[in-house]
Amino acid sequence: MRFSGTLSSPFASFPNPAYSRSTKWAFVLVFLFVWVINERLRTASDLNYHAGIFAVQATAIEFVKLALSLVYFYWTRRSQAGWLHSPRTNRYSSVPDEEEQALNDLNNSLEEEFVDVPRREENAQAQALRAPDALPTALSVILAFLAGLLFTYLRHTSSLLEMLTDPFTFYLGYPVSVLFTFLTSFFILSRTFDGLQWQSALLQFCGLLAVQASLIPTPIAEYSYPFLMGFALAGSCSLLTMDFIYTHSHNISLELIHVTLFASSGLISAVAFGSQHPVQSTLETHVATFTIWDGVYVLTQTILDLMSLTAIFYFEAATAATLVSFGAAIHLLSVSLNPATHTFALAAGSTIAIVASVTHVAQAKRSDEKVRLILKFQATLLNIVFSEVNTSYLTSSGHFSSSFRQSTSLWDHIKSIPPCPPTLSRPTTVTDIVAASKVTCPRKPLQSLSFFPHERQYHAFDNILLIVFFSHARYDANLDYYKEVYSEFFPNIVFVGPGSREDAGFSHSYDVLVDSYESDEDLSDPSFYKMAGRVRRSFMPLYSSS
Repeated sequence: MRFSGTLSSPFASFPNPAYSRSTKWAFVLVFLFVWVINERLRTASDLNYHAGIFAVQATAIEFVKLALSLVYFYWTRRSQAGWLHSPRTNRYSSVPDEEEQALNDLNNSLEEEFVDVPRREENAQAQALRAPDALPTALSVILAFLAGLLFTYLRHTSSLLEMLTDPFTFYLGYPVSVLFTFLTSFFILSRTFDGLQWQSALLQFCGLLAVQASLIPTPIAEYSYPFLMGFALAGSCSLLTMDFIYTHSHNISLELIHVTLFASSGLISAVAFGSQHPVQSTLETHVATFTIWDGVYVLTQTILDLMSLTAIFYFEAATAATLVSFGAAIHLLSVSLNPATHTFALAAGSTIAIVASVTHVAQAKRSDEKVRLILKFQATLLNIVFSEVNTSYLTSSGHFSSSFRQSTSLWDHIKSIPPCPPTLSRPTTVTDIVAASKVTCPRKPLQSLSFFPHERQYHAFDNILLIVFFSHARYDANLDYYKEVYSEFFPNIVFVGPGSREDAGFSHSYDVLVDSYESDEDLSDPSFYKMAGRVRRSFMPLYSSS
């Protein structure tokens, strides 16, 4: 049998599965190129980020895919058997090769001598409509709707994860999705993977985890865990659903399944957008700020989504997930090639993830000796990466114990998270984090940033450090009031107070303690002064009292 060279979908023509290795790697390279370009466009937005604009773009992408699928559906139905049925209804559908076609032509010519024309047409229709072991039409539609729901949830969760955490934790979700895809494929589709593939998937995760551990040596925020797990699980489930669709026969064509898929995802995106954002004002904002690069991003994201479905169709869900993780690793490696953002951890971790991705995507037949050498090499890399991750996390204020404490109170904390405001700060970029990691003496954030409980309106002194000296006991009684008053105008404050005096119980309220004096000490001679308490009065005479 020779497999058809036309994919029954609105997006590709690709030889399956008797493709050559050069054709396969050409597709992989194009996919990675589009992924990196799309990621560059996505992360190059302005710092002022309107949450509704993302919803507009996501909805537009789904409707563009729906339009393409409808065009392809109407174009292909002219040469196929009716509106619903197609000669190809799953990944393994095939057309006869030249020899079999010649035999079929001979059989047909013989049948024509003994079968009348109406009966022959009836037999042809029955043959076209016959799909052995085909899924019911209702189930095919439900699966397509479920896939659309999962893809929409995946896009929404990815935006939340990007807003609430750092980009390295966001990219870490891709190899986690690969691991989830391996597990779900094994338990649900009964699909087995050899030890080399499992090791490659684990090495992808460890490579990007090493990057995250080296450049973000603090515990992942507790509210990020459900979004990280939800992002990875939604990615694996959406890929697995499409893999299930492509590996089973249907009574309807794949073109119609794709139309249902994109129609459902577009409808769900539109409903979510209309229920969460004011439609008119958001659209006006998007039109006012629209640039040509926004249109290019919609185009590249559409192409990337369609190529992802192509990868699922011609390979499998695990390989499609690996390609996405592959693209993330290449993107991070390209960032490390810039001298301004180059770090060894970023380059090494990305390279390790790339090596693991290539090992999985290649899937060539190897000799036992070659497999043994690759397993040994990847095992060595795993040992090195685990050592680096343990060293980074164990020196970061008890990462594992802190993460455990966070996980125990996770759900209580999630209930208290306020809803996201319509206007948000754009997530921190990879460049920002790499630049911050190169600072040899990073400054710890001051506690004064949280003193003022309301939104600050005055920002003239945001870059000023205010040092406040407290020298008298009566100021301690109003210390909380002073903190709130000062921090409204000065977000960066250091409070200096005495360490040895009769009211030392307030020492926990000061940032700096000076072992100095008692309030009733003799101040007749300036040489007695060990701390200039009156400096505070001259600093802010408005609040001084004599």
